[in-house]
Amino acid sequence: MIKSVGYFIGYIAANLFFIFLLWKITIFFFRRFRNSINNLKNKAHVDSSKVTVLKATSFGLAFLLSVFFFMGNISLNIEKIVKNINDNSNIATLSSIQLFEKSTDPAQLYKAGVAYLMGYKVKFDPIKAKKLFSLAAEKGNADAQAYMGIMCQNGLGGPTDIKMAKDFYLAAAKQENDLALFGLGSHYTTTGSSKAEIYQGIKYLEKVAQKNNATIHDINVKAQRLLATIYEGNTLIAKDLAKAKSYYEMAAKQNDADAQCSLGILNSKERNYVEAKKWLERSADQKFVPAYTALANLYFNGHGVKKDYTQAKQLYEKAAKSQDLEALTTLGMMYAVGLGVEQNIDMAKVYLDKPSKVNPDIKDLFETLNETQNIVKRDRTISILKTLLERQNEPAQDSV
Repeated sequence: MIKSVGYFIGYIAANLFFIFLLWKITIFFFRRFRNSINNLKNKAHVDSSKVTVLKATSFGLAFLLSVFFFMGNISLNIEKIVKNINDNSNIATLSSIQLFEKSTDPAQLYKAGVAYLMGYKVKFDPIKAKKLFSLAAEKGNADAQAYMGIMCQNGLGGPTDIKMAKDFYLAAAKQENDLALFGLGSHYTTTGSSKAEIYQGIKYLEKVAQKNNATIHDINVKAQRLLATIYEGNTLIAKDLAKAKSYYEMAAKQNDADAQCSLGILNSKERNYVEAKKWLERSADQKFVPAYTALANLYFNGHGVKKDYTQAKQLYEKAAKSQDLEALTTLGMMYAVGLGVEQNIDMAKVYLDKPSKVNPDIKDLFETLNETQNIVKRDRTISILKTLLERQNEPAQDSV
């Protein structure tokens, strides 16, 4: 860093000297030019004055060109200098990380642990990270205790130890640490085998979710989204779609694409297509793949919008690029029966190939499309499929 600053000062000093020289030259030629003009007006030394004017004009143009290149040189080199300073600042950051890991301050030990866990300015080293977190956790640092919970739960830097993870989470949760509260909540709600455990997890998650502001790793948004999915369909507790929608909305309003998509799908199930389209479009704007498919379904079925196979196809194709199974399946069927597109059996097989490997019904259709010996059977299957799709695709009676 010091070397960079010294280089910067030296560079500025050299350029100031260059500016001073240009200024002195300009004054000199300006005086000569002025005297020559006066001589011409007075008709004294006419020939020599003309030569002087030409020389002064030439030097003036040269001066202007010099200034142009000089300014360009400054802008280019300032950029290089700033980059050089930034690069050297990285070295200073590395030095500070190395100092942090030798510290006895739990906050600094925690920061060093995060650096090694994330590979920030140092080589990724989960073992060293866990050691640093452990030292900070022993000194009562809540963030380090929460990270120890994550490390133990996921087997980072050592073997998986769920009991130890819970102990660390609980220690940090007593200090109202968001990360620990979320860790406990997600653990109980995803692995709990009883209502009591699920509700215990919900209790922890709600503490984080109700804050409704951006926290470390957007934990509050994740808590809101997880709570919404629990209330939407956990088999151990009563379904509560009103609460599910409320939590989805909290996360969606913080621009979470996943929650926006889920909220759109939930509204679509409730036949509230205007809201469904609004949230699905917001999610799709963030290139969230499932939103492409859900939005395409609205256009394909004419739900809340005018039926538009072309728009649906474009959206399905966007999702299909990411191998979305529903989008691949629908595109395959569209090409198989010629619904909204020109019938193309080969294209249908391309789209249905992956879905056929996971869905027995699609596998039967795929095999039928590959039928070359019995074309009549293949065409009959396609005709039945087209009828089913058209019936399923009858426009809803809802207002558009």
